[in-house]
Amino acid sequence: MTSNVMTLVEKKFVFRNTSDELYHLINEILSFIKSNIQAEEYGEISGRCKLVLIELFTNALKHSDANETVLTLQITEDAILLNKADTGKPFSLPESQHSQAIKVPVAGAMVGEKIIVYRDDMASLYCKIENPEELSFVVKDYDVEVPPIPTNLLEHFGLMIIAKAADSFSFKYNPQAQTNNFVATLRY
Repeated sequence: MTSNVMTLVEKKFVFRNTSDELYHLINEILSFIKSNIQAEEYGEISGRCKLVLIELFTNALKHSDANETVLTLQITEDAILLNKADTGKPFSLPESQHSQAIKVPVAGAMVGEKIIVYRDDMASLYCKIENPEELSFVVKDYDVEVPPIPTNLLEHFGLMIIAKAADSFSFKYNPQAQTNNFVATLRY
């Protein structure tokens, strides 16, 4: 998943895309992370990891239509990489009041564009089309003294949570293997 950084520990976890398994698997992954990094580092990153894991697996349950999801966890000297892979439907975004519809793989002419995925009064989530099979997600926060109470959490609010909790977040589709890969990197 990274080429420049040495992986210290790597482990694969299989999620059978059932809600009954979600809580146990997230706790198993967090326990594995806790046993492989320093206590103070775990204290700083565990909450962010939990948010990302909940959203990745919830999205697998809701959207992938795959029988299972494989999470590859890598721990490096300064980061945790979470790669969620499945063979379900590729990422797509319906047309909305904020953006045009996209479906991966996207048309080559769209490469380099930034598309609004989600927007509320506090922030916007954008995906940048890196190439026809790869998207990266970034959040732009707005200056808000008193955040409003959300009244309409749209479908892609979970992606906003992942993008805010992670230091980087991307999607890559492999058309040959027909796999979807969401990768979140959390630095500590």
